[in-house]
Amino acid sequence: MTSYRTGSLSGVLAMLLAAASHTLGASITWTFQQIDDSPSVPGGGLAMSIGEGSNFPKVFYEGSDSGGLEGQLVGARLKPTGWKRSSLGFLTPPQCASYVRSRPGQDGRVGAVWQNGTTVHFAQYAGQGWQSSTPTTSSLRTIGAPDLAYMSGNRPVVAYSDMASASFRIRVAAYDGGQWDIDAPDTGDGLGINGRRVSMAVNSQDRIGVAYWGDTTEINFAYEDPVAGTWNAVNVTSASLGLPYLSLAFGSNDLPGLAYLGISSHTLDYAWFDPVSGGWESETIATGVESESVDLVFSRQGHPGMAYVGADGAVHYRVNDGGGWADVILPLVDPVSGMNMAPVSDSVAAVAFDNNDLPVISYFSVEAGLVMAYDPVTTPEPPSTLLLIAAWGALARRRRQRL
Repeated sequence: MTSYRTGSLSGVLAMLLAAASHTLGASITWTFQQIDDSPSVPGGGLAMSIGEGSNFPKVFYEGSDSGGLEGQLVGARLKPTGWKRSSLGFLTPPQCASYVRSRPGQDGRVGAVWQNGTTVHFAQYAGQGWQSSTPTTSSLRTIGAPDLAYMSGNRPVVAYSDMASASFRIRVAAYDGGQWDIDAPDTGDGLGINGRRVSMAVNSQDRIGVAYWGDTTEINFAYEDPVAGTWNAVNVTSASLGLPYLSLAFGSNDLPGLAYLGISSHTLDYAWFDPVSGGWESETIATGVESESVDLVFSRQGHPGMAYVGADGAVHYRVNDGGGWADVILPLVDPVSGMNMAPVSDSVAAVAFDNNDLPVISYFSVEAGLVMAYDPVTTPEPPSTLLLIAAWGALARRRRQRL
């Protein structure tokens, strides 16, 4: 899909050729759009996805409804005419980073999952409006968040940690078209799989994997054996990371990758399954990470990517295209409007890949509210957004003149 910035066929073709010449990371020309100028909690929960076959992002965050009532989970979707925001439900304090997660389906739809008090909520946009459901009401403790994935046929699956007892039993709820079927993963010993900070992904064969923080030091990965009906659990790493945030995804050849962020250590690590050794390997990607959560996504070429706010006060986009991890720092000033785009210090930086494998990143800015950074070659720019950007620039110039 092309940008609305051009008005001629030759311009469209030129941009498509330019898109083909882009490499992940280094050749991106960043520009910005404003999603919401006054989100309720700058730096709070944030998630974003782009559905398969679409270049129109969906962003989920805490904001207010049309009547100004705050504490709402807002779903914002980009349309050719601009951003359309919808209230999807309440969020009950206390909130923390990433009490909402989002994943794309196979037909352009995008879903999100979050918790309100002790209830897990699911919502998706499938082209005809928002659909919502409640997978379960449980004794959830408000740490981490539930997670979401789609199986074939756009069947949503939700994983969460149930505080029905002190064991933090992991549950997986799959939607069968009429209701949610809740399962308690078990390794065959009848004790279940117990952990917190659960993250989930589904591979191309509809095999479900979950990553979780098992105790004070262990991060584990468990995957379903569809034949035996049981789960296999292995240790990924053991480290003193405080209360780590986890993000699991499947990449090329259905090999799992796992990003884990140490809240107390401010370190971001990446672990991957090595089929040669038959075990997990890991490496530290960044130190001085101020974001409280991170999302791992794979491009269509199988390249892992993630983004975060660093101690240097900038948004970092990290991607490994096979030659090591590139560190791409987003500009602090919008080159179009001249407006300050510096992030809130602990903001989540949610990332998704568009159809040309270029990153789209959303985060909370100190001055501009909730914004989206992208390459204008492929991400749509509705006329209303262009007018808004121009207004930003004029306002910023007037402010500077008065000072």
